[in-house]
Amino acid sequence: MTGEPVTSLFPQHKESCLIPITRKLTKTLRSVFRAALGLSAQSNGTPLHVKTGPDGLVISAAMFGLGIRYRLDGSFPEHEFWLPFEFLKETEGNRNDAVLLDPTSDGVDVQWVVDSVPQTRTFIIENAPDAIELPAVDFTGNTPKLLAALKEAARTCDHSSTRYALSCIQLRGETGEVVATDSHQLLVEGGFQFPWDDNVLIPGSKLLTHREFRTGDSVKIGRAEDVVVLKAGPWTAWMSIEKDRRFPEIDQVIPNVNAAIATISIPQDDGDFLARVVKQLPANNEQHSPVTVDLNGSIAVRARTDGAKIPTELVLTRSSRTGDPVRFCTNRKLLARAMQLGFDGLHVFGPDSPVLCVQGDRKYVWMLLEKDGAIKPSKQAIRIESAATPKPAVQPSTPPGNPTPMKSTNPSRNTEAAKGTQPDNAPSLIDRAESLRESLQTALADTRNLITTLKQQQETSRSVQSALKSLRQLEALEV
Repeated sequence: MTGEPVTSLFPQHKESCLIPITRKLTKTLRSVFRAALGLSAQSNGTPLHVKTGPDGLVISAAMFGLGIRYRLDGSFPEHEFWLPFEFLKETEGNRNDAVLLDPTSDGVDVQWVVDSVPQTRTFIIENAPDAIELPAVDFTGNTPKLLAALKEAARTCDHSSTRYALSCIQLRGETGEVVATDSHQLLVEGGFQFPWDDNVLIPGSKLLTHREFRTGDSVKIGRAEDVVVLKAGPWTAWMSIEKDRRFPEIDQVIPNVNAAIATISIPQDDGDFLARVVKQLPANNEQHSPVTVDLNGSIAVRARTDGAKIPTELVLTRSSRTGDPVRFCTNRKLLARAMQLGFDGLHVFGPDSPVLCVQGDRKYVWMLLEKDGAIKPSKQAIRIESAATPKPAVQPSTPPGNPTPMKSTNPSRNTEAAKGTQPDNAPSLIDRAESLRESLQTALADTRNLITTLKQQQETSRSVQSALKSLRQLEALEV
């Protein structure tokens, strides 16, 4: 039966009467729809509205002011019907094997194949709601840069905040900026076109970080009544505007770059090194993941575990400083994120003031930790220089293969041995070697700290023994 079209497994139907999609598509739809609607893995979801015709297939879902729609171009039999959300989980798969939909007066008959075994199920929606329709929207075009900005903004939000709307993203119509903050960090990116003049708040949805939603050569954004609508490739998403929530006055937080007492210029090689290695420094798992940044002579990022005497420090040998020497303490995760965002320098205003990164239309600000936690330099410090650390090799990406025909699944072809390739998410040997090297560096640092502590304890023990010996001698003299 291997390689046989799905329709041949169900001879009672004619292929022209069926609506074909794929198991891989239903898996993608389930993942994206869950992110867009804020559904948990255990949620039953909401009914799916399906409309097909000569212009394509459209699947939509909406709930609680959020909505998502997927459009597949092509010519299909003309139908309009509903499916339960569980249909996606039931039929999903990792291959482009066919899922055939056959709407009837009693429900929707669905046919697919799992491990060469034909599957058939009828899905029924009782009391189907009205069709999901969006009002007319005037869209404004933007580059994919907008989706990248929305992704990073969504990553900046704080969904646990109740006082301010920190779970929201602010879209500034007049300035064309995307703004987000969690009260510890603030990200602003401009250069966009919005078809409104005021500032609006939309939820920092997980959809905005989903890789499938960020596909396409362009993105369109519009506003209809109380919703903001985004179109990217085959996807259309809409989110209710949060009118009754309050967003912080972020303009008062961003310092004036001209007031900086010191500026660090960090080339890309040093930035990549810092983002990659700083998490390997000691105390990464402590509260706030503290590190000390020391701009006095060489530019060093320093850390040590609680109670240890000797710190480990990264020295950015390619970077430079202008302005006054200064030392401050910061959360390493925020420092690393600044590098991951591609900023090429930091503006420092003092050990008690926020740090500012500026590049083009983007600004990134974050709060520092208490200056009392800063670690002073040590001649015994374990130094790791950026110029002496090789960059990890970049593996060339393999273009995705063509979709497989709609056919039954051969179990042997699902094994990695049969494919002769590693899974897409398997780490390369070089990545594993790099990870091992970093782990060994951390182990070496911990070993050196342990040896130093043992030596100190040994010296203390010798001092105690010497004192006891002296006391015994005194006692002997008195006798």
